[in-house]
Amino acid sequence: MDPRENPNFFLNHEDPEFWNNAARKPHMKALLQSDDHWKLRKNTWLEQYSQVSESNDFRREVADCLEESSMATRRLVTPILHYRPVELHLMQVIKQAKERGVPFGQMVETAENQRILMDFRNAIDNDGAKGAEHLFLDWRQREIQQSADSRRQKVEGPQAESSMKEVQDGLSFATKYRKDGVVDWDRGCPEDALQAWRLGCEVLQRIRVPEADPAMKFFSELKVALLKNRALAALKLNSWQEALESADQVLKIDDQDHKAWFRKACALEGLGKLEEVERCLDMIDGIAVGRPDRDRLEHEIKAKREKVKALRSKDEVSQQRMLQLGLQKCLFSEEREPQPSAAPELPALQAAPESQAAARVEDATRKRLTRDGAEDLLKELERAYAEPSFREQVRKLARDVSSQEEFTRYLDKVAFPVQKPVLERWGFEATAFGVVEMRCAIQDHTADPQLKRQSDATTRALYGEMYNAVRGKQGKPSVSSTLPACRPAAARASALRFGKRQLSAGG
Repeated sequence: MDPRENPNFFLNHEDPEFWNNAARKPHMKALLQSDDHWKLRKNTWLEQYSQVSESNDFRREVADCLEESSMATRRLVTPILHYRPVELHLMQVIKQAKERGVPFGQMVETAENQRILMDFRNAIDNDGAKGAEHLFLDWRQREIQQSADSRRQKVEGPQAESSMKEVQDGLSFATKYRKDGVVDWDRGCPEDALQAWRLGCEVLQRIRVPEADPAMKFFSELKVALLKNRALAALKLNSWQEALESADQVLKIDDQDHKAWFRKACALEGLGKLEEVERCLDMIDGIAVGRPDRDRLEHEIKAKREKVKALRSKDEVSQQRMLQLGLQKCLFSEEREPQPSAAPELPALQAAPESQAAARVEDATRKRLTRDGAEDLLKELERAYAEPSFREQVRKLARDVSSQEEFTRYLDKVAFPVQKPVLERWGFEATAFGVVEMRCAIQDHTADPQLKRQSDATTRALYGEMYNAVRGKQGKPSVSSTLPACRPAAARASALRFGKRQLSAGG
């Protein structure tokens, strides 16, 4: 057989690459995937069976151990033993007693365990099953946090340096996955290629190569190649966030990699962050100087810039058209007939007493944020404002009110349920006072240009498609947005016509 068609032609069957090439054949790959699937199902079933058996054994052991404890402990625990949180805590006490080599009775009689059991008893006696449910949810939340910490440690990689055998095995498997992905990519299977490159990246995350090790250079090159390939496959499958994260990891290793910058630009374009694309293209301009393929890079950069410019123009035209249609349909006007709706009427909405809250905010005692904390808070608010249910509420509010001033006033009330969980997570009061205090904490850092841009993006997310109509093109309140609610309809109509003339002049 032609060696170009049979990569195993010159290989010995004892060579690992011989079997890797065989496993890359489509029919063998299907068999291996089926085998892996059923192995996973089998292991899942065995794990579930093991957990059930372990729980049953622990229940019997807990019952036996309680017989050896004091009468006071038995009276405290017996009425609530059938609740899951109590059972889980006693199982933990048994494990600790075995690890420390002390009797169960001595371990459960400690002040800390007695306090916990007393808290369980009081909560269940006062609230019954609901109290037990709250206890279980608290325990579940701690388990989720511990799981998240373990996943983060897995992503960050091991803290200790890996042994020589671990390094060799890891590099061997990562090289195999890299080649598997290339073969799948050449066959036109980007999904399989992406999966292979993901596995290769996971293998490299589990090892830590010493800096002085000769394999460090190969490790870095292999990691960069896998991450760039993963970014390419993610772009092909429209997985923009994964592509962006992969490109960022490459740039942490080598910030002069033009492919990583270009793929980051493509990912940002897919995410709609067109303002950040230009910085990536500028970096490629600097990297291209002195390279033999400079002409090709400049041609690709020029094409990407033209595409981004066209997308920006299209977005601006779309926003202007939306605003013009809103004005033509008498948005914020009393001339339009009211639409029936099952939602509560606006008189039920009361504007949040922000003026009173602002008066109570003292600069010396109010909560403050770091610059990074303010940026993270703004990003979290931006994500919350992008929820479809909130966007629909804002659109309905725009249809129901008769002036932009009224829209702005009631928008604070509509946005408060979305802001409330964010306030609680960041330590602010879930009240109008907390909203004002949060805004003051953010304004401490708005002199920073990057934070100012994030603040503008969050404000734009809050207003959505009504941003230009209410805030104006420069992000400031437009003429019609400052109309008092009590002005006559003729005055509002005059300002509305003035807004139309502004739109025509701007278009």
